[in-house]
Amino acid sequence: MRVKEIEVRSLFGRFDHKVRLNLSDRITIVHGPNGVGKTTILRLVSDVFQRRFYSLLTTPFERIVVRFYPSSTLTVKRMLKSGGRPTLLFTYRAGRHTTGYTFPRERLARRVRVPSYSLEREIPQVERISPSVWLDGTTQREMSYDDVVATYYHYLPQDIQELIVGDMPQQLDRVLSNTSIVFIGTDRLAGPDDVDEEVARSNRRGRQVREGAVTKYSRDLVSRIQLLQRQSLETGSSLDSTFPQRLLDGSFQLLEEKTVRDEYTKRSSYMTRLRDAGLISADTVTLPDRGMEEIDRRVLSIYLEDVNAKLSVFATLLPRIELFARILNSRFLYKSFSVRSDVGFLVVSEHDGGAVPLTALSSGEQHQIVLLYELLFRAASGATIFIDEPELSLHITWQWKVLEDLMSISHTSDLDFLIATHSPAITNGRRDLMVNLTD
Repeated sequence: MRVKEIEVRSLFGRFDHKVRLNLSDRITIVHGPNGVGKTTILRLVSDVFQRRFYSLLTTPFERIVVRFYPSSTLTVKRMLKSGGRPTLLFTYRAGRHTTGYTFPRERLARRVRVPSYSLEREIPQVERISPSVWLDGTTQREMSYDDVVATYYHYLPQDIQELIVGDMPQQLDRVLSNTSIVFIGTDRLAGPDDVDEEVARSNRRGRQVREGAVTKYSRDLVSRIQLLQRQSLETGSSLDSTFPQRLLDGSFQLLEEKTVRDEYTKRSSYMTRLRDAGLISADTVTLPDRGMEEIDRRVLSIYLEDVNAKLSVFATLLPRIELFARILNSRFLYKSFSVRSDVGFLVVSEHDGGAVPLTALSSGEQHQIVLLYELLFRAASGATIFIDEPELSLHITWQWKVLEDLMSISHTSDLDFLIATHSPAITNGRRDLMVNLTD
């Protein structure tokens, strides 16, 4: 579902904000003084769709209204019950149909107990440092047992999540599931914990320093590429086993010589792009100039069909890697960036041709890599992306190019953007994309 407008009333007991998203240009820029709630709006709406309901209970607001294209509405009202305990009332309206849900459910007044060992096993962010105190590795904040369960219950097994959340109506469940909201905060260099959680857990148990996002994402891209390579290999093996039979029985489209040569040139060009993007290593062979016999055309007709099938698995990843590398190489000074299937990100110094460790990159370079990777490889097509302060650690000349980058990414990955910023350079003169939040 596509979000077209967000409204938050009585935020912190003071602010009423309404943000209409620019659905045509697909980028909306929120700006305003410190303290008016730019980041909080992004986080609150993200928490709604990530089902982090306990987080919503801790922030003062009257209601959140999310309006979808073309006409349905989700309202989350925060109410104080007798005794001062807040509850959330969800109301979804689509036409004449209304669906309601209250959190937490009354029957959950009895404490839900999750064994401490389950928390340590299931939640990679936290480490138990005393019998009753936990350390959040992301924020370095000490937490109680209740804090851990309230903040990270969505990491727990499904049956426990259902017990905590209660019986949500199917209509509301579908709305939350079908609305993809991704919040990219200012702590993005730490990286998410859903990339190789086993590494995160073993690092925690060994008291090692948490791995940064650039290294995590480099390894994540290797996994993505190698998965597609295996799929391509399996497809190729299956096709190879039937090649003789197809050649003999004629169960293929026999192409004319000119078509064979044209299609072969296109496939060779595409394979060069795949090789340059680090997706394959095979070289292409030039066809001879002599005229083709029918057997040549028969073999090459089948070959072209098979190549199309084997390489089709890379169709989505290739343009993303190309855009990723193109943007980074237009920013980096005295070094080049590329992708390899065995190492992931490869940064090479123009000075001596040596590989530059990812941890040696500047803060701005790392921020650029992480933000682009989140958008191009982790966000689902059709999602709405919330970005808090995309200008972090970026030189002013890089800030001017952020809007251009987002427009290219929006086209490639089918994304809408809502960003909060303090930098006038981010807008690059597009005041029509701006929404001013004031007190």
